Amino acid sequence: MCDELSGLLIRPIGDKPAQFIPGRDTRHHKMLIALHGLSEGVAGENFLRWEYTPKEGDWMNCTLRIDETRTPGWLDSELRDRLEDWCQKFRDSLLLREDKAAILGGKHIVTTKVNVKYADSCIFLVGKGGDLTIDDIGNVTFGYVYTGGTVTTGYVGGTVTTCNVGGTVTTGYVGGTVTTGYVEGTVTTGYVGGTVTTGYVGGTVTTGNVEGTFIHGEIKEGGIVQKGESK
Repeated sequence: MCDELSGLLIRPIGDKPAQFIPGRDTRHHKMLIALHGLSEGVAGENFLRWEYTPKEGDWMNCTLRIDETRTPGWLDSELRDRLEDWCQKFRDSLLLREDKAAILGGKHIVTTKVNVKYADSCIFLVGKGGDLTIDDIGNVTFGYVYTGGTVTTGYVGGTVTTCNVGGTVTTGYVGGTVTTGYVEGTVTTGYVGGTVTTGYVGGTVTTGNVEGTFIHGEIKEGGIVQKGESK
């Protein structure tokens, strides 16, 4: 599984400089490779895969990792420094630092308290210290919600999908579906008209009344899954 911020670096050849390819709409290397028509080459060194990962959920303190079995020889210290600088600027371009009336599409990193009135067809990455409130949701995906990160939503007309949850995700009325990854923290929903599906639960998942189907993964010792009435 690729990390939330992933991409490719194409090898410089002759007068052609290295090309930085960030995953703005995907975190999957294989998608970027196919999209740009790339091939590994005889020695597998036409390009490299990189990941930029927050340390302990802090998006302002990230680590660059070369996601290869071995680092290609053409990535010298100067080019690696440039790659790290590109990754940092890519991260900075995704930071959501102020309230928004509406967000449509794109990937957004939340590291502080932010309120969004309406969001649709977008991805939010909520890190340590991030406090995201969305009043009205169409279809939204939350990446890993790190410990110390908080997501609160109002009405959800479409779908809410999360990756692993180490922090807290709380939704209001959900007309569509809720799907979570591994839950270490807390996920609480209001009334769900569609389907709730969870991954492995080590923390707490609590839902309101579920009109559709409620499916949960394995519950670790100490984990709690409970379905109540809508409030």
